[in-house]
Amino acid sequence: QLVLDMQMVNEELQELDKLKNDFIAIASHELRTPLGIILGYASFLQDADDESTRGHASKVMASGLKLRRIIEDMINLRYLKQKSEDLQRDPLRLGDLIDDLKRDLLASTDTAHTLTIRCDDPELVVDVDRTRFTMALVNILNNATSFTPDTGTITVEAIQHEDDGVRITITDDGMGM
Repeated sequence: QLVLDMQMVNEELQELDKLKNDFIAIASHELRTPLGIILGYASFLQDADDESTRGHASKVMASGLKLRRIIEDMINLRYLKQKSEDLQRDPLRLGDLIDDLKRDLLASTDTAHTLTIRCDDPELVVDVDRTRFTMALVNILNNATSFTPDTGTITVEAIQHEDDGVRITITDDGMGM
């Protein structure tokens, strides 16, 4: 009887874990889309002629970036316990990935960082789990923007490697990890 009770409790816990993971996946996806639009418009408004508008836009941008970090933490939590068999590998054009990173970095940075991006072959197609791969790169870029002085340089390089792979390197002038 005790073994059956334990099995039933284990099944209930697995179902709750699945519900949690599904909720995080849906919530993070549904929140990221409108948040991207909000951050985009806020970045445009930061260039306005009116001082008051720029100030309000900066507050919206700061709050939006804080919300984006919370969403990214939710996504990280979802993927923390996944195994390598759970990867959803799909073909991805390297140029699209680099463009997404550039847009993300420019939208999130309100400092004077110099951003340099080099990509050997933007048409090259890589086979990756886009969500997890992007998450890893965004986390590294967030670290770079947080710890690089305002006048520092952040460089992203995507170079084709001799084994038909791609090496993506992110360097900055910050204190390091």
